[in-house]
Amino acid sequence: MYDQASSQCQHSQLVQYYKQNHYDQSQPIFIKILDGDQRLKDKADDKQPKCLYTDHVNLDEDSLIEVVKLAHRYQVGYLLKHCSGILAKHIRMENVCELLNLAVFYELKDVIYKACYFVDDHVPEILESSGFKDLSVESLKVILSEDTFYTDELKLFQKCMEWAENKCKKQGLELNYQNKRRLLGDGFFFLRLPTLSPADYKEYIAKANILSVEESH
Repeated sequence: MYDQASSQCQHSQLVQYYKQNHYDQSQPIFIKILDGDQRLKDKADDKQPKCLYTDHVNLDEDSLIEVVKLAHRYQVGYLLKHCSGILAKHIRMENVCELLNLAVFYELKDVIYKACYFVDDHVPEILESSGFKDLSVESLKVILSEDTFYTDELKLFQKCMEWAENKCKKQGLELNYQNKRRLLGDGFFFLRLPTLSPADYKEYIAKANILSVEESH
């Protein structure tokens, strides 16, 4: 197995080692990249290439997100799995939304599961956090689709409108309910608006003109 001393060998020797010991059909482009893409060495820090070339992975939390991106780009499945396992154990209020975005984008199922479990246990705090506004629409839909995501439906609607307003500002769009509805996409249909009281529905939903004629009846 690749030891500490061999990690100092030249790039060509590393490539040859990987060809002999690590290449399989699940990583069809990796050898081509190792042979020709010097950006792997130029852009990654000294930890990331070691992770790519060996099975010995020792990462601190600050390095994980960048390593996940690198491992996904170069199709290093065992490294993605390893990082996913670490991330799933380090979810907390300060990073749960960021990690959920990452996990949804790179399809890290363990992290998605753990992040949703954490969100379900901290719904009020999550809704008030700045991270909630930075969720991708795909991550937002993951949260809203959970049967275990319990909260006041009017407050959830208002927070989703704030989420959409934040996206409008970032994209330079006019702040109106039509643009907010468009940015929410299919996520809008996970809002349980029919459960609102008639008074709240009339005051906050009907007046917002966010529903089509068909949806209003």
